[in-house]
Amino acid sequence: EFFKIITDKLNEEVDVYRLFGPKVGIILDKNKDYKEVVSFLKELEFTFENKEYKLKPIIAVSIGNAKNILDKSFYSLSSAKISNDKLYIFE
Repeated sequence: EFFKIITDKLNEEVDVYRLFGPKVGIILDKNKDYKEVVSFLKELEFTFENKEYKLKPIIAVSIGNAKNILDKSFYSLSSAKISNDKLYIFE
């Protein structure tokens, strides 16, 4: 239920795809600015069982094409996990 509330909030802004575990993926159109989505994720707050929570996401941004996006995404996520600000952008 907790994860469902988060994904419902995310789906208000972007289309979210469940990956595995508590991980989601977002695929953006070329015309959508990923920086706006990153800001949205960093500011996201939600309520669960009458308690307020602020999302503390690890954000990996990968810019690429169908041939290389999965490799770039895995690298970006690993790099984001170990970074101080939990954000990594791989262009």
